[in-house]
Amino acid sequence: MADSTSEPRAITFPPLNDDNYHYWTLRMEAELVRRGLYGHVIRGWLDDGVEWMEAMKEEDPQGWSARLVQWERKRMAKKRLDARAEIIARLSDSQLDHVLMLKDPVDIWEALQKVHVSRGLASRLSLRREFLKLAKKDDEAMSGFIGRVRKLAYQLKAIGVDVTDEDMILAATVGLGESWNGLVMTLDSTPAGELTFEYVVGRLLNEESKRRSEAPVKGAAAKEKKDTLALEGRSGATQTKEAYLAKGGVRACWQCGEEGHIKAFCKAECTDKGKQEENGRDARALIAYGRAGGAGTDVSKLVDLGERQVGVLY
Repeated sequence: MADSTSEPRAITFPPLNDDNYHYWTLRMEAELVRRGLYGHVIRGWLDDGVEWMEAMKEEDPQGWSARLVQWERKRMAKKRLDARAEIIARLSDSQLDHVLMLKDPVDIWEALQKVHVSRGLASRLSLRREFLKLAKKDDEAMSGFIGRVRKLAYQLKAIGVDVTDEDMILAATVGLGESWNGLVMTLDSTPAGELTFEYVVGRLLNEESKRRSEAPVKGAAAKEKKDTLALEGRSGATQTKEAYLAKGGVRACWQCGEEGHIKAFCKAECTDKGKQEENGRDARALIAYGRAGGAGTDVSKLVDLGERQVGVLY
């Protein structure tokens, strides 16, 4: 049985690089919370804990001995080192340069934030332009496009930009293709109190689901036209069971007509065209296969065209 005091299993995710800070910080926060270390990267949290211990010691000297306070200080110091180690282990080499001289996990956390969350005017304008120019790709799922809208909205909010539901609705609808114009026009008739970003997302996802459910029907119709098969095989005269038994169970060669062997082992060269046809060498059966209607409605038909027979399976 596993020890209940054992440390939780580490979450695996890509280390921080120049492009994934917003995803990385969410995952890193989750990992620190799981390990009980998140408070050690928040400025002021550790100081509040020390002040709380000192206050409790003054109120209850008997319960809070100097040794207990010292033990608690050491425990918190170790937690701080653990928090620093967890963050450092999740940084790529290019990001280590930003925190080489820092020992406190709070300073490391804030330094990374300053590097990756630029609050300058140029950065704000650049993100705003990118936000308003979002466009859904032809082969992109609607959920993926909505995710990109949310991501940029989060990045804008992180640098202090006020992003409203109306802004997000605008970004999500302007970037759709012309085939979505009908749905966008219906949104105009929605009461202002009901027109939220989540409402628009629901409408978009439902419309995409509807289009996908209709697409396979057209695809199946096109597939029916291609679901055909043509086979060509021998259709010459064959011995009946009675004739076969009357000859003592001896087969006749299709090549020369002689008994005692089969065509695969025949050494004779038959040049008589009539003989070939009689023995079934050139007589063929053509079979064409296709589908008509729904599943389980195949119908077969054999058409005799003189020397050649055509079997059609519908």
